[in-house]
Amino acid sequence: MSVDAFEAVLAKAEASPLVPATPDAVKKLEAILAQATKVAEKSDWKALLAAAKSANDVRGRTPVRDKIAEQVKKARDFAETELAAALESAKKGSDRAAVRTSLKKLSAAFAGEPEQKDADIGLKALDKLGVIEALAAEQQDAAREKAAKDFAGSRWVAVFVTSEPKRDDTPPR
Repeated sequence: MSVDAFEAVLAKAEASPLVPATPDAVKKLEAILAQATKVAEKSDWKALLAAAKSANDVRGRTPVRDKIAEQVKKARDFAETELAAALESAKKGSDRAAVRTSLKKLSAAFAGEPEQKDADIGLKALDKLGVIEALAAEQQDAAREKAAKDFAGSRWVAVFVTSEPKRDDTPPR
């Protein structure tokens, strides 16, 4: 299909009387929004995401959907903040038990979401870091490099990268 033909199909769909939400659909979405807002105030992210998913079952466009999306954005922003804080704490060597607890809570609250996957990867990274730190000092660099490769593509690779420059024992010329 050409671009012009595709744009014509989109224009026809935009003009369709089925696109705007019916009054009943708007009422359902407003009820979902009320529920989402209420659970967001309590930081019940799991319930918020479930409510937002139920909104997908209701047909039609309405500005209420944008308000539901704002609530979901709050949840995702919270998760991002928590993940970033956990990463920073892990990099600094802070209380790992507290970081693990935070990541487990986040994983449960965002079950089935990308944030859960990120938190679970963080938990695995902390486990791996603990194993590496238990190794003899001369084995740690190689283990960190391997772990960095294993966690490449995730934010958690940062816990394996040391900021110390490698020593060069060759004498100057």
